[in-house]
Amino acid sequence: MEHLKTNKNGFTIVELLVVVVVIAILATITVIAYNGIQNRAKDSSVRNELGQLSKKIESSKIISSSERYPATLSDAGINVLSFPGVQYSVASQGKAYCLNAQDGTIKYHVTQSASSPRTGSCGTVQGLIGWWPMNGDAQDYSGNNLNGTVVGATLAAGANNQPNTAYSFNGTASQILCGTSALLRPTAEVSVTAWIKPNAFGSGQVGILSNGTGGYRMTLANTGIPNLAINNAAMPTGSMTSIALNTWYFVNVRYKNGQGTVEMYGYPSEDYGASSTVFSQGSITNYGTAECQIGSINNTPGQYFNGLIDDVRVFDRVLTGSETDDLYYAGAY
Repeated sequence: MEHLKTNKNGFTIVELLVVVVVIAILATITVIAYNGIQNRAKDSSVRNELGQLSKKIESSKIISSSERYPATLSDAGINVLSFPGVQYSVASQGKAYCLNAQDGTIKYHVTQSASSPRTGSCGTVQGLIGWWPMNGDAQDYSGNNLNGTVVGATLAAGANNQPNTAYSFNGTASQILCGTSALLRPTAEVSVTAWIKPNAFGSGQVGILSNGTGGYRMTLANTGIPNLAINNAAMPTGSMTSIALNTWYFVNVRYKNGQGTVEMYGYPSEDYGASSTVFSQGSITNYGTAECQIGSINNTPGQYFNGLIDDVRVFDRVLTGSETDDLYYAGAY
C-alpha cells in the first residue's frame, strides 16, 4: 500500500525574508508617495496664499490716491499670515515691490512684474533703480519703466539653465541700451550686480554695465578679473582670482564715499573673494550724454562684452554683505 506524500504547511526562512523585504519596499513606496502628495499640497497652499497676498497688495495700490504700493503689509490690511518667513519691501518710491516667503527650505516670491508665485527669492528691492532679468526681453522690473533696447544681442539659456533667460553678446557690436534717465545717475553711492558667463576676454576692459561718459562701470579685464570704474578711473583689484571662460559667475561692485568694493562668486557655491580699497574718486560725476548700456562701454570698439549676461540690477545705495549673499544664493531671476 502506497503512502500518500504530503507537503508541509508554512514558510521557509528564505520565504519569510522575501516577504519581509517586499513589505518593506511597499511601505517605503507608500511613504514616498505620501510625502510627495503632502509636499505638493503644501507647495500649492503656500503659492495660493502668496497669490492672495499679491492681489491684496495690488488692490491697495489701485485704491490708493497716490497709485503706489503700500509701504508695509499692514498698510495693505494684511496682519495675519499662516506661515512664517515673509518679507516685504518696496522700491522706486512705491512703484515696485518684492514679497519673499519661506516654508521649510523652499523659498517663494512675487513681485509687481511677476504676480504668480515663483520659487526662489527676488532679493532686496530697497534702493533698486534698474533691474533687467532678461527673461525673454529687456524690460525693467524695478518699477521705473527703464526698459532696454536690444541691439544685436540674442536670447540664450541663463544662469538658471532655463531657455531665453539671458542675452548673448558677440563682443563686437551687440549691447542693450538702457537710456539716460536721471534715476540711473546717483552721485553718492551705487551698487551693480550681474551674472556673467564670458566666452572670451577682450584686449582690455570690456563693459558688463556702464553708465555715462565717466559715471560708473562694471567691467571685465583681459586678465579675467571683474572691476569697478568711477569717473573713468578703475579701482585696483589686488590679488583677486581670475575667472574661467564658459562658466557662470555672480559679480557685485559697489562704491560709497571713496570706498570701492568688487566681489565675485562662482556658481553654484564658490566664493572667489573680494577686493576693497580706498578709491578716492569723490562724487560720481561726468555722466555726460553717454547712455546706460549693458555689454559695452560708450559704444567703443574693443570694449564690447563677449559672452552671456543675466539678471542685471542697479541700486542707488551700497548693498550689505548679507544682501549680496542673498542675491547670489537666490540665483538669477
